[in-house]
Amino acid sequence: MAHGEPLPQENKFNTGNELLIHVAYSQCLVLESKVLDDPAAVIPQKGSLPPLVCARLLGQLLLEAPIADGRTNVASEIVRCKDDDELQQLANLYKNHLLRCFYRTKGRTPLPSSHPTAPSFDLKKNEFRALLVETPSSHEAAKAQALERDQYRCMLSKELDVKSFKSGLALDDGSSTLVHTQCAHILDRSTNENLKDSAKVDYAASVHAILDRFGGINSIDELNGAKVHRLQNILTLGTSIHTSFDELDIWLEKIPDGSNNSYNVKASNPSFLRSLSARVEFTTPDPVRRPLPDPRYLKLHAACARIAHMSGAAQCIDQILHEEEVTKVLAFDGGSSELLDHILMRRLGIIAH
Repeated sequence: MAHGEPLPQENKFNTGNELLIHVAYSQCLVLESKVLDDPAAVIPQKGSLPPLVCARLLGQLLLEAPIADGRTNVASEIVRCKDDDELQQLANLYKNHLLRCFYRTKGRTPLPSSHPTAPSFDLKKNEFRALLVETPSSHEAAKAQALERDQYRCMLSKELDVKSFKSGLALDDGSSTLVHTQCAHILDRSTNENLKDSAKVDYAASVHAILDRFGGINSIDELNGAKVHRLQNILTLGTSIHTSFDELDIWLEKIPDGSNNSYNVKASNPSFLRSLSARVEFTTPDPVRRPLPDPRYLKLHAACARIAHMSGAAQCIDQILHEEEVTKVLAFDGGSSELLDHILMRRLGIIAH
């Protein structure tokens, strides 16, 4: 399994007004070096992420935090960790309740999470539990409004929506490629679905708490219930591009000194960009009735994509989701019991990752 890229060894955070962050980043470097410098000294794995990925995930959270308060909050949680076990637990908390919240396919709901170094996180989570509103499953109105706003095209490839073309809503200028589009949520709509399950309630409250503390997004107010379908949280994307966006393989970075809605299109691998423009600028015929995607949501999505790939967590999440899907199939048909046992033991940490 890939373990991402090494953390920059130079601690860029100063020892003056960034002392807390400097100390936290140093802890990440120490854990990383323990794993790399003496591979024979096995650090027990806590959770689904290897210790090396945990070190890099926490370090990347500090490097890529979209707001200063988010960086400070993570640093505070890191320095409270008493040992390597608690650092790993903290990394897994962010993997489960920040990175995985962008994936449309999330697999099993993670077990209820808490962390001894993050009391303010637990307070915020408990506050949000009582405020959760279940998301309506239908978002046809939002999809239609987004298509109108986006001129019936994928916002990244500019390909024409097939159904809109066939119904006469959009005209082919003679050079357009037709594609099936979907209503893509930046912050995924499934977070607040199925709230009759207490584990799902705990998961959703944890997600909203981390979005608030790390990303500065008051999602319990902005995206609760039906609000998750607001146009500020929606992109019109072709089907395959939507999947890549949801899996953090494609993201958008605001162009420095550009308009507020101009972005560079980035990807985890250049192959994802072959059909896309390097830059896009979003426009709307009516900023009031048909608002564009919120730059704050896209900034958080981009930060999480970079964190996931640079740390190696993206590959771990992909493997976890794949194994969960295989487990469902094997458990259903009763075949390949040896492979099923192997996967289950890996998930329990009995076999070394």
